Amino acid sequence: MHPGTFKPSVTADINSSDRIAGAPRDTHIDRDAKSALGISVGADSSAAVGPAASIKHKNRVSPKKLLLSKWTAVHPERKEKHFLVTKVFEPEIVGQAIVEIELEAAMTGRKFCMPWRELKNREYWRQGWL
Repeated sequence: MHPGTFKPSVTADINSSDRIAGAPRDTHIDRDAKSALGISVGADSSAAVGPAASIKHKNRVSPKKLLLSKWTAVHPERKEKHFLVTKVFEPEIVGQAIVEIELEAAMTGRKFCMPWRELKNREYWRQGWL
């Protein structure tokens, strides 16, 4: 090999998901490059990368889109699993953040108020009716 030429090393454990998007078929990312980029190098190569990976434990909720949104309780009580946001309580002073919402159980129709930020906790709530 001549000085100044680069020959990429290819190992037998690289699979098709290791290819660089938009690059020729024989271009792969090796394990060192993956770890430098913050990509999981373990058995699960489908793990998320970047800031979204650190938000796995939280629901992404926008207070502007809460009204009539659907939620599923992770630990249902009284056969109440599915809920609908029926009211968003606006603050008395214009410009302040929304604090509370009213949820209605789909099965029983029972209503209760709670801080809207509790919906972010994935240990208790999931977005949509699952």
